[in-house]
Amino acid sequence: NFQYSANLNEHFTIGFIGENPLRKGLIYLLRASQKFSTEDYKFLLRTNLDQFKDHEETQSIISNKNIDLLDYLENIEDFYNACDIVCLPSIDEGWGMVTLEALAHGKPIIVSTNVGSSSLIKNNFNGFVIEPFSDIAITEKISLLANDLELTKNMQHNAKASYDAFLSSDESYE
Repeated sequence: NFQYSANLNEHFTIGFIGENPLRKGLIYLLRASQKFSTEDYKFLLRTNLDQFKDHEETQSIISNKNIDLLDYLENIEDFYNACDIVCLPSIDEGWGMVTLEALAHGKPIIVSTNVGSSSLIKNNFNGFVIEPFSDIAITEKISLLANDLELTKNMQHNAKASYDAFLSSDESYE
């Protein structure tokens, strides 16, 4: 059972977790991150950036002071509880367990239509489903949530409720 935290952070924190950043569309989140002030927004990334070691754009972006890269997570709950929202803008994704993990921790999630578990997301209720390859759509949804904290808190509550409902549904294979 996951620990649910509805607290909002001092800096609005967007989380990304996934081991294949090319497939998971990380570059679109990184491009979106450049549109936000380094004083008010934080991007928390748990991934392996080896695929981007020779990619100048990515290397330039990840050096920004509002990007935090995590190498190792002793407790995944610490990651999710450090986030206000989660973003999984995958280009290619089978199911996407990150979606369920985010919902379980009460985190609204932005996913692309290419994430199989996007069927669990209802726009403006527990997250947003966007088209893949779109840093503009990611920017819009982050801005909406960061500028409407009441909506964010409601979506956090709805995210947890969605996870609980999924566990008791016929779709769950717990």
